Amino acid sequence: MPEQRDADVVETMMLLSISDAEKQEFGYKVENNRIRWDDAVNMKREFILSLDQQLVSYSIINKMKKLD
Repeated sequence: MPEQRDADVVETMMLLSISDAEKQEFGYKVENNRIRWDDAVNMKREFILSLDQQLVSYSIINKMKKLD
C-alpha cells in the first residue's frame, strides 16, 4: 500500500495531476530529473480548490522553491 497521507493532500494531488493523453498533448517529458514541456501548447485549465487544498498547494510550491 502507498504511504498514508492526509485526505486533502491526496485529493489535491489527484485534482492537479495530468493524464497520459495530456502529457502527450503537452509534449511532457522528463530530462535529468526535471519535467519539460512544449511552451507553445496552451495548457490553461481552471481548478476549484478548497482552502485546505490551496494550503497544500502553497506548501508544495514553497518546498519546491527551496530545492532550486
